[in-house]
Amino acid sequence: MSVHNSMAWRVEQLTARRLEWLLDQAPQNVCKATLAELRRGVGRAPGDIPALWGMFLQDMPEDMQGKGTDASRQEIAVYTALTLFGVHQQGWDPARERMHRAGNAFGSAVARLAPAGDADARERVERRFSRAATSVDMTEFVHHLRGLVQLLRADGIPLDWAQLAGQLYLYQDKDRVSGVRLRWGEDFYSALNRKENKEEEVEP
Repeated sequence: MSVHNSMAWRVEQLTARRLEWLLDQAPQNVCKATLAELRRGVGRAPGDIPALWGMFLQDMPEDMQGKGTDASRQEIAVYTALTLFGVHQQGWDPARERMHRAGNAFGSAVARLAPAGDADARERVERRFSRAATSVDMTEFVHHLRGLVQLLRADGIPLDWAQLAGQLYLYQDKDRVSGVRLRWGEDFYSALNRKENKEEEVEP
């Protein structure tokens, strides 16, 4: 495993632990209050809201933290995933309907937004997905991702936020962004192909 892939895995694991901690608070008001705070952080810099520092910095090793006044790529990835998860979980009971689900890859989840047999709807989803994936920087990506997350939330489609955090770490590296985009595309079209094949099997 390369150094970068190893770090992406560590980002995944840290994000998974923070999500597990948060969702374990589901029977209490702590979870809802924290989710509301996370939503306030969407589109903001990781250091802007002190109330969120503990949420993404708790247990973060020093070699993953930023130097000087700049946030590290690891901090940005974890922070982005957690704050957008706050948007995703809004309106759903975290005790019973969790919008974080391991194995629900980003591309596969977005593919579920395309209704079977509706070519126009599929094209609209493809365009939105492509605009997000080809963003010029994280600021633009977060803008597009938030829109997709709101659609996923409306349809109750979960997403593997820990995995996405690891991919967001790699997405910030110009030498690895193409590979991340390719993986998203593979997951997206694999899910669409499975859906279409299943639809053909049930046709009379």
